[in-house]
Amino acid sequence: NILIGLLNLYIFSDQITTSRHRKNILSMSGIFISLLIVLAVVKSDQFVARWNKNLYKHPVIYDQSSAYQNIILTHNQSEFRLYLNGAIQFSSADEYRYHEGLIHIPLKATDSVKHGLILGGGEGLAARELLKYEHINSIDIVDLDPAITKLAERNPLFSALNNDAMKHPKISIINDDAFQWLRKNTKRYDFIVIDLPDPTNESLSKLYSVPFYNLIAKSLSDKGIMVTQATSPELSPRAFWCIEETITRTPLKYTYPYQVNVPSFGNWGFVIAGRNPALFQHNHPKIETKYVENGLLEHAFYFPKDLKKFKTDIQPNYLDSPVILEYYL
Repeated sequence: NILIGLLNLYIFSDQITTSRHRKNILSMSGIFISLLIVLAVVKSDQFVARWNKNLYKHPVIYDQSSAYQNIILTHNQSEFRLYLNGAIQFSSADEYRYHEGLIHIPLKATDSVKHGLILGGGEGLAARELLKYEHINSIDIVDLDPAITKLAERNPLFSALNNDAMKHPKISIINDDAFQWLRKNTKRYDFIVIDLPDPTNESLSKLYSVPFYNLIAKSLSDKGIMVTQATSPELSPRAFWCIEETITRTPLKYTYPYQVNVPSFGNWGFVIAGRNPALFQHNHPKIETKYVENGLLEHAFYFPKDLKKFKTDIQPNYLDSPVILEYYL
């Protein structure tokens, strides 16, 4: 726009009736602003690095913009954190609460898992928990961004946290869009974990739609179960209940919403679903955990009435009617 303005000043100089002094001021201002923009483009990486250094609570030790997102790692003496596009994904101080809740609570409903699928979860932390079950033969991880899966495999902070899960022989890593990959998939899984970003835009809201969960059902074995992260039942309650309502519109009619307290995020919600009713076992084979225990089942599935009231008049989420985005925002 500035260059077009300068071009107009030059070509139509004779027709412009303002004073020469004013023309000179406009020309010099346009040239100055143009040079300023060029300088900003050239120095943008330095500006962003300085901005990030002041934006995050802890020192930034890694800053990369992949083809899909901006990836930030921060670190101090006690913890490191992963941020994607400025939103925290986990803190090493308490991520075990989230990932143990995501994996071990649903697996208290079954002993028959041989083949697992993780959609998202490219940092390898859900895989770390799933690998604790020796009877599992294979785990496929489908994550869109190869920059994340490579970071989880090669970065020493990551590999120490995920116990080198990304290098485990049972793990297969697939870098693809979860929706498109499910459309092509012909394999069936006993356990499907959906650990995808919140529905913050229309593109992500399709990953919480009836067609998406229908594809999940197609990839799930007859007695298999799935679990999805479902945003916060306190911060975005209508989006949370929308996810459960959406799943019930598919063959996965038996749903079990639950919640886990993660200090970095607050109260976080999940939904288990399957074709058949689930029976959660208190005498499940002993798995080493830091947080999940049998007593947690007594209250994880309980929602007080001030949260359940948001279930009223909730609509399911479709591709052509992404109501979950409105609920979430």
